[in-house]
Amino acid sequence: MQLWDEAGTSVAIVDYDEWWRADAVTVYGDRDLWSELVDAYSAWRLAGQPHYTRFGVTCDE
Repeated sequence: MQLWDEAGTSVAIVDYDEWWRADAVTVYGDRDLWSELVDAYSAWRLAGQPHYTRFGVTCDE
């Protein structure tokens, strides 16, 4: 699996079948997209796994 940021400057490449292994994730660029994904997933789980209509992100420019 590959995760890319919108700018195309950061990527995380994940061995999806064995994502828990220490060498299963490789990240490139300024952002650690895998850590961001894990943090977001953890926050969603801690919030009780709300429906996607009840759990969102707000951004300001």
